[in-house]
Amino acid sequence: MQIEYHPLFWEDVEAQALYLEQEAGLGTELLEKVDGAIESATSQPLSHSRLYGNTRSVILDRFRKHSIHFEYSSETNCIRFFGLFHSSENPSKWPRRQ
Repeated sequence: MQIEYHPLFWEDVEAQALYLEQEAGLGTELLEKVDGAIESATSQPLSHSRLYGNTRSVILDRFRKHSIHFEYSSETNCIRFFGLFHSSENPSKWPRRQ
């Protein structure tokens, strides 16, 4: 499977990890959950909830307000991760990442 990341994906992850580390000492745990969510999405992409169009999401364990948005194409066997979003963010940001 080919894996692609939106250019801002890792910036989202780093920003949230830094914030959570400063606020509650949870930055490292967030990074571990992101890795687990990426692994889950790549191993079973069609088992995750569809948000809109072909975009799906993985909600992070323990960080239930955080989700990773991605698309999977079975035709090209490619998964593309768009970003890590917090539920308080404006949802209009999501489609612009595609």
